[in-house]
Amino acid sequence: MKFMSYWVLFLGLPCARSLVFDHSRRTSLVEVSLSRCMDDPRTCAAGAVELRETARTVKFQVHEELNGTRTRLGKIDLDFVECNSLVSQVRSKHRSTFDEKAENHRFCRQQQQADHDAAMMCKNILSAVEA
Repeated sequence: MKFMSYWVLFLGLPCARSLVFDHSRRTSLVEVSLSRCMDDPRTCAAGAVELRETARTVKFQVHEELNGTRTRLGKIDLDFVECNSLVSQVRSKHRSTFDEKAENHRFCRQQQQADHDAAMMCKNILSAVEA
């Protein structure tokens, strides 16, 4: 989960940076419109219209960026799910291969023990016959 938060931060930084840049640009527009309204009150209506258009543009851009971020987060989540399923498949394959090799080794050691026991019994019988 900690890893995913780094991805969110990594992908969210460009979005936040662009919003800060756009915000600073829009702030200067607001200051210009406000100063024009103070200088000439007849231009207040035009300034209000300009501010409304700026606000509409800001909302539209934020909405687009939010949808883009949601899409990217959905893809990241899907990547994690696919990676986890792939890891579990590889892990189960390695586990089954290990279990198979362990069983073969166990069978070989049992066979070796049986051969050793038979050889010892023959040696004991041979010693008893010679004595």
